[in-house]
Amino acid sequence: MLEINDIYAVARNDSGIEYIVTGAKKGDSLWRRRTGAMKFAGEKLKAPIWDWSTRDVMAYIAQHDFPAPESDGRNASGVDLTVESVTYLHDKHHGDYEKLEAQYPFVGAIIKRRELYGIGAAKAPRAPRPARAAEVPA
Repeated sequence: MLEINDIYAVARNDSGIEYIVTGAKKGDSLWRRRTGAMKFAGEKLKAPIWDWSTRDVMAYIAQHDFPAPESDGRNASGVDLTVESVTYLHDKHHGDYEKLEAQYPFVGAIIKRRELYGIGAAKAPRAPRPARAAEVPA
């Protein structure tokens, strides 16, 4: 089974980079922490926002006028193979959906089911809570 460490090794080899920097935070889910930065202690892997909360991240984004990340309405910001995530990707980022479908051809069944039966409609993206500048971590 392919492990995240294998993916990092390929990225390092293909790009010539030495360090991997992640957006992992200690407040992330146990699963994400288990499969992410904590597993690679001693490697050239950094998690510079480890002690930040999601509110800290959103405040930093707002303070620096970065575009806020889109959301499919759930708390998680990643992409998985749930109906909501696949339909959101299909509707909002079709090129990325096509890449996903190339790896997982049966995700097309989710879209076909929606077309035929109206099951699994994508939720509208939810706007993130605006952050106040005072919330940005030091």
